[in-house]
Amino acid sequence: MKVERPGEATGFVCFDDHGRATVDFKGIPQSVLGRTLEVIFGCDWFDEGPDGIGAALPGTYTWDDDATYAEFEIKVEPDATASICMSYVTVDDAVVLLHELETHLADLAIGSDDT
Repeated sequence: MKVERPGEATGFVCFDDHGRATVDFKGIPQSVLGRTLEVIFGCDWFDEGPDGIGAALPGTYTWDDDATYAEFEIKVEPDATASICMSYVTVDDAVVLLHELETHLADLAIGSDDT
């Protein structure tokens, strides 16, 4: 599934024959990805600091789950956008991320309408 929503995210989600998924999105507002990951993982899961990805300095943050073999890579860009690539995650984990991401993008859009 390909997604193109300029200003929110572009990327794709794909599923393999083993019940695993890859989620790869870029151009996400850093604050949105930060809130999304904080809900799912809490802060400092990726060694980004106690205030989470939303406040992280530009750079690449990774985590590999030794139990499930899932791989996570977060990139924070200097322009306050971020990307996420989750590989070999369960379909359930992919759905949780997509749901939380959509929720926080909607919150951002609602907040933008108030300004």
